[in-house]
Amino acid sequence: MSKRILTATGSMVIGLALTACTTPAQNTSNAAGLSSGPYTVGHGDYASTAHRYPFVDFSFDSAKIDSSWYPELNTVAKSLKSHSHSKAILVGHTDSTGKTSYNKKLGLQRANAVASYLVSQGVKRNQLVILSMGEKRPLAANNGQVNKHLNRRVSITIKPAMHSN
Repeated sequence: MSKRILTATGSMVIGLALTACTTPAQNTSNAAGLSSGPYTVGHGDYASTAHRYPFVDFSFDSAKIDSSWYPELNTVAKSLKSHSHSKAILVGHTDSTGKTSYNKKLGLQRANAVASYLVSQGVKRNQLVILSMGEKRPLAANNGQVNKHLNRRVSITIKPAMHSN
């Protein structure tokens, strides 16, 4: 399975985290039909563009980041350091194995693991918004190992600072 599958929940995450309407702008899809790319957030003078990155996947019952994700996370860190007023929304997810309360905690541990890595690369902690959806927002049906693996992830959305006059 390719690790470069892009999150299909990114626009939903933007909507939940920012309580704003999102619309695709230069949206792209991969072979699986999952979309990525910039999204317009807000309206009129307050519109800005948020960008979704490939999600970071995890092994069963683990919050340890595989080192193969470091180059991708380094790109995220570089972007955040270059745009110090931007925010990264990190949302931890799990498959449906186990209790809901445990999965909520595991999702949070996963999002915190990504946050800790980004901070270790020089990102300011106040640029990070950490959330957990646990098992509540699956990317795929929780039937079979491949689908469950897709659900064990942290999605990353970078939202530029919105300036008001």
